[in-house]
Amino acid sequence: MSKLFFIGTILFLFCSLGFAETNDSAVNTMDYIDSQTNENKPFFHNYIGIYGGLTTGYGISYRYWNDWGIQVVFAPYISSSQVVVDLGVVGLKDLSYSRWSKFFLYLGTSVTYNYYSAYYGYYGSASPYSYFNINVGCGPGMELILLDNIGLDLMFGIGLYNQVTDKVSTTMSFTAEGGIFYMF
Repeated sequence: MSKLFFIGTILFLFCSLGFAETNDSAVNTMDYIDSQTNENKPFFHNYIGIYGGLTTGYGISYRYWNDWGIQVVFAPYISSSQVVVDLGVVGLKDLSYSRWSKFFLYLGTSVTYNYYSAYYGYYGSASPYSYFNINVGCGPGMELILLDNIGLDLMFGIGLYNQVTDKVSTTMSFTAEGGIFYMF
C-alpha cells in the first residue's frame, strides 16, 4: 500500500503543476471574438448544474470560472435506513477555448460519508455500518457548449480511491467525470 500511496502522491503533485501561476495568465480575459459580427464577447463565469464523477463527487454543482475555476459539488441523501453525504471540490485551469468548446485541466477531491443499517436474517436485528470514501483525481477535460447557455463537461484522468472503515483500502485507477450546466 505504501507504493500505491507514493505513486498517488507523485501523480497528484505532477497534476498540480498544471495549476501553477504563469506571468501571462492576467492577459487572458476569457473573451472571444464572434466570427460573424467581429465583436469581443465575454464568456459566462457562473455555472450551475448536475455533475457526477468518481473522484470529484456527484450531485448539484456550482462552478465559478474566470481564467481559473473552482467547482463545489454536494449531494445529501437521507432515508429511514441510510444516510449518504457527498462533498466534492475541484480546481480548474483552462488551456484553450473557443466559442463552442474549452479544454482544461482539473484537480479534484471528494469525501463521501455512508451510514446504513444492515439486517441479517428474517428476524435479525439491524446493525449499523458506516464508512468514508476519500477520492482524489486529476486529468484533462473538455467542455462543449450545446446551446447558448448549456454546457456539457467531460473529464478523464487518474484517480486515487480510499475507503476508510476499520482499515484503509487504497486503489488507483482511471476515472471519468461529467456534468451538464446552465451558464450565466
